[in-house]
Amino acid sequence: MQKSFILFTLLAVVMSGCSGKETIVFRQDNTGNVLNTTGGVYLPGFDVNNSADIDFVYTGEYIYPLDTDPSNIRLVSIIPKRPENRPLKVGFSQMEVNNAWRIYENASIFEEAKRLGVELVYRDAGSSIAKQNRDIIELIGEEVDYLIVAPREYYGLRDALKVARDAQVPVILVDRTTDGEPGVDYVTCIMGDFIEVGQRAARILADLFKNQEIIVFEVTGTTGSSVSRDLSKGFRNVSEPLGWNIISVDGNFDRAASVRPIEEVLQSDKERIQAVFTHVDDSAIAALQAMKAVGMRPGNDLEKGEVPIVSMCGYKDAMKAIIAGEMFATIECTPRFGPVVFNYIRKLEKGEAIPSRIVMPGKTYDATNAQQLIATEGY
Repeated sequence: MQKSFILFTLLAVVMSGCSGKETIVFRQDNTGNVLNTTGGVYLPGFDVNNSADIDFVYTGEYIYPLDTDPSNIRLVSIIPKRPENRPLKVGFSQMEVNNAWRIYENASIFEEAKRLGVELVYRDAGSSIAKQNRDIIELIGEEVDYLIVAPREYYGLRDALKVARDAQVPVILVDRTTDGEPGVDYVTCIMGDFIEVGQRAARILADLFKNQEIIVFEVTGTTGSSVSRDLSKGFRNVSEPLGWNIISVDGNFDRAASVRPIEEVLQSDKERIQAVFTHVDDSAIAALQAMKAVGMRPGNDLEKGEVPIVSMCGYKDAMKAIIAGEMFATIECTPRFGPVVFNYIRKLEKGEAIPSRIVMPGKTYDATNAQQLIATEGY
């Protein structure tokens, strides 16, 4: 169908003739970021995908995303390879591994690849968009059949995507999008709808501060990433008509990196800040601790002068803070991409067309459900 997609190989193990094999190959590049490996596959010490029926995968395939113009969503199919004498070989370019979310994302993809008998070739870009370009080109040089890419930034991967297109290696983007034409530069992008998440976060606070013009402290994610851009856009879609004033700093989706910018704002503006919105639970926990250190009271009781925190991700630490009454809510952004990604590869291998934008929906955790769900959800 598309002008340069002509690949894909067996995904379903029954198609490959490698049923029963565990032929995953985990190759870490020389970045100094050495992960624990057992038998060639990264393991966090427990099953991440944790599904009774792992072949049943729910995604919001038919959810209309706010972050994409309908005219840009197309159905994409490819010509499957279906190699007869070897397992599927998939390259995975990860942007970085600096928090629990990324660890779970890796483990989810590694687990599902192992379950299906897929050979997985891995690269960690170490937070460098330049290195991620090189990583992707190296993976193509290793003759992978697919590329799974978690982009570091929205701009910066054009060169690598062109090499993939010229080599007819289909690209699946996960958890972030990148500059490029869907259906041409990549097959599909699978991620949450972060404009909707930003809007939801603002509405949660708007319900608390009815008809009030408030000052919100926003700790963003990585400047230049599509996720951070869309979260801020969605939040402002709701907050600006309400007349809210937003103080914003870059937290880089990292707990340690969030600490200093958060402390600097709190030292100068702690008397003014009425609510906090963070783009990741790591920053929420950093903000919670910093607020306590300067004498602020994180919590949900506005009459007592407490300052509510709304965040995104769904960490167990955030759910614990909600149960303790120190956070108001966190909006789920699941890192469990493995079954979803390979489910759509299976569809492509069957000759099916898939949408070029697929939504991973997420629930809201708050005082009504955090205690009930913390044992089975979160990470």
